[in-house]
Formats: sequence, C-alpha cells, structure tokens
Amino acid sequence: MNNLSNLLKGYGFGFVKTPRANIELLRLLAKDADGNLNPIGFLSDLFIQYSLPYPDEELDMPIPNELGGLKSTETSASMGLKILGGYFKNPIGLDTAFGKADKIVFSFLDAKTDSVNLIQLDEFINDAQVNSRARTFKERLENDEIFIITDTLKSPSFSVELLDSNNAKVDLNTPEVEKIIEGNTNFQRTKDRVGHFSYVGNEDLVFGVRAVRLIYEKKKWYSKKEAGFRIEEESGYVVRGTENYSVHPLTNKKTDLFIDI
Repeated sequence: MNNLSNLLKGYGFGFVKTPRANIELLRLLAKDADGNLNPIGFLSDLFIQYSLPYPDEELDMPIPNELGGLKSTETSASMGLKILGGYFKNPIGLDTAFGKADKIVFSFLDAKTDSVNLIQLDEFINDAQVNSRARTFKERLENDEIFIITDTLKSPSFSVELLDSNNAKVDLNTPEVEKIIEGNTNFQRTKDRVGHFSYVGNEDLVFGVRAVRLIYEKKKWYSKKEAGFRIEEESGYVVRGTENYSVHPLTNKKTDLFIDI
C-alpha cells in the first residue's frame, strides 16, 4: 500500500493544513516571518496582461494514474491525526480519542484535480508586465519570495481505517470517540463502530496543493545571453523560455508536507 507522505511529496504536493473549498488556482502566496504561506492576491494582480490570455485551467478532472494510490493510502498515526485535525471543527481531544492507533489508512472518495497549463503560464509571464505600482510585492518577486498555485487535489469525502500495532482495527466505541465524533456532524462511524469512520461533506474541499516559486534572474553584464525563464521540474528536466523569472517546485524532500494557507 502507498505511503501518503511519499505519494504526495513525490509529485510535489503539500497537504493543506486546513482543507477548504476556496483555494483557487493562480493564487499568489508569500511566506511570512514564521515560514507560513499567506495568500496575497492572484496572478492578475501582479502581472498585467499584455497580448496573451491568461493560462487555461482544467477543472474537476480525474486524478492522474500516478496519484491513484489516494484511493487507499496509509500513514503513521501522528501524520494521520494532523490530517484529520484539519477537518474537525473542534479537534481538541483527537489524540486521546484515537491514541491507540498505530497507523491510519485514508481512502479519498471521488478525488479530483484542478490544474493550470504550465506552458501557457510560462508564456503569459513572459508576455505580461510586472505591476510596478505594487512596489512591496514587486520587490518580493525579485527576491524570490512569491509562489503560484498551479494544481490542487480535492474531494468531498473520505473514509478512515485505524489500525493498531498488530494491524487490528481500533475500537471506536469509547466515550472519547463518541464525544469528538458527535461534535463534528460530517463524521460518521460504521454500525459496528470498529476501525472505520468516514467524512461526508457537501462540497469538494482542497486537501492538496502544488505551487511553484518564481525566481528572478537578472541579465549578466558580461554575457550576451538575455535574461531567461525556466521551469525546473522535480525530475530535473529544464525548459527554457525568454523572460527573467524561473519556476521551482514549492515542496521537496526537505520541506514540511503541510502547507498552512
């Protein structure tokens, strides 16, 4: 069975700390002093359209085959409780209620993805003008501190299986579990109240985000080569264009899986 952390990190996704519906594509993010990502606006706020249209977006698409493991993927109890904490309206007592779990298996149901056409994004930034009136964020852009959301993962519901160190299902018929489940109406236990419960929502909540960072590269005085724009994928493959920003994945093996936005 796929490990959830490895699956998401392997494809450059971070887990949204508090999953919600209104995490849109092409949203700009900037890190604060504590390293958290904060929304600052959209692509259109910082890059003024010139001759090319905004990049196309593919919405509500089936998840790609390489992420098919989201249909059944496991994680450690500590990691799983962090994920669940983002869905509970009141997560206080979560560790106590599910403290007997050694690992947690998630099955994201009807998962979908939204994504931006990266070639068109590259072309748009090459063609557009940077908004010089937004001086603070123009400086942050030139200091490599701006990120753009290019892909999201979302699902309206998921099921959870809690297993102990012997791979036996954890008993959920306890007062602690009763208290935390009853206080969160989107969660439902199975009739036998052993091992399984599910989250059933009314709308898709974005739980995963992939973003890229814009890297400013000035033209070097000693070189005939113009300033360049490249997109660096995790595989190391480099695509070059004709502008002065390069794009790097937000998450990698050295960064935290959770994104607080």
